[in-house]
Amino acid sequence: DALASGPWTCGNFYSMADVAMLAIVARVHELRADHLARFPRVEAWRARSFDRPAVQKVYALGTDETPARPQAVTANA
Repeated sequence: DALASGPWTCGNFYSMADVAMLAIVARVHELRADHLARFPRVEAWRARSFDRPAVQKVYALGTDETPARPQAVTANA
């Protein structure tokens, strides 16, 4: 419901609440994007967040901020 009143978690302004939640939502998206598909406002918010240049820089793969992740291990491996 927080995203019903504006584009960001606290309404019309990007805040620390968005920064804090993005770490969680980005990881859920990375692991199970299908779960976020059930929540279109959250998915739109995540996409809007990733449109921000600072977010793109922090989440760029292979940097000191986000080193390469190990390959996922599956039950069938």
